[in-house]
Amino acid sequence: MKAVATILNKVLVREFYLANATFFLVVVGLAGGFMRSIDHIILAELLVSSPLLMLIPISVWTVYSFKVTRFNRAMLKRGENEFLYYVSTLPAKLQVVALTRALAVQLVPVFLYAVFLAATAAKHSLYFTVLLVPLACVVLLCLSVTDLFVALLKGHREQKLSALARWIHARFTKPYPLFFPEWIVRRSPWMAIGTKLAGGFLLFGVAQVYKSDTYDARLLGMGVVFAFAANVNIIWEMHRFDNHHFDINRNLPIPFVRRFLYFMITLAILTLPEAGLLISHFNTAVSWVELAGALLFGWSIALFLYGWLFRHTYGPDQLHSIVFFTCILLVVLILFKIPFFVLAFVNIAGGLYLWRKYFYTFEIPMNEEKA
Repeated sequence: MKAVATILNKVLVREFYLANATFFLVVVGLAGGFMRSIDHIILAELLVSSPLLMLIPISVWTVYSFKVTRFNRAMLKRGENEFLYYVSTLPAKLQVVALTRALAVQLVPVFLYAVFLAATAAKHSLYFTVLLVPLACVVLLCLSVTDLFVALLKGHREQKLSALARWIHARFTKPYPLFFPEWIVRRSPWMAIGTKLAGGFLLFGVAQVYKSDTYDARLLGMGVVFAFAANVNIIWEMHRFDNHHFDINRNLPIPFVRRFLYFMITLAILTLPEAGLLISHFNTAVSWVELAGALLFGWSIALFLYGWLFRHTYGPDQLHSIVFFTCILLVVLILFKIPFFVLAFVNIAGGLYLWRKYFYTFEIPMNEEKA
């Protein structure tokens, strides 16, 4: 047991914190440099004051947990780490205990802030929130452990389609915009579901804030920035699918305008939950013009990130740092009341420029294994 724990700590835990050292330093710098201790206490009291507002930190924790699970899956795919699959030959109880210890250490930042929120809630006798915080942490830990447990158990086994799936594929022609949504749901269902839940909870929490007070559209804009930027993992997978797993697509005589149209249709399908929440929960809080601008602005963020990926072969962890600073910049511009349509136009122009300029020169290293 001790040997297994040591191996997991060295391969997964230590490498995770080394790979994300810059990210943690930036977060600590922003939290300690721009906010005083009293500001943190006021923010915590606001969050624990309502179960609906608690959806905001829970959404952030969910995104962080998927960052952890994505890193762990990436480490398993490295050739030098294939020996980790032998962990699946151990008794199930031993596997769960070892994986739980490793994932608990990776989720320490979540647990530390959760303790702070729970203590704040207990101080004000908000016992429901006191129970909600550890429950959310336990659920995230269990989901993370389950994801890694299944990844180790599945290994490189061939996935067989069900009889129903084979019947559907034999009788119906699937349009290209549906290729990636089906692929990502089969490849990383937990990541796809968790991303949608995180973005949905965030937008839902922002919508509840509008019901308690009067705010302009800037609050909606900030919610849109983080909700749509949370799709960064899906955008990364979409870019990798188009240019690596389905790389024949790059050699097909498809005009750039049609490629862009296919991308937007696929993006609209992938962001149906966010779009549905915007239309159903904000139609009375802001004008329809601002609502349409916010939706276009959200799509433009995804397009800009997709175009940015053509500049260089970024890993998910490298891209997260870029997304973080991009979000901060967009939030600052929103606070200066820059219209959504202007921000959307800049993002779309930048994304299309990068996409068109680097499309045919972009290459993924040949030593990366297709999965």
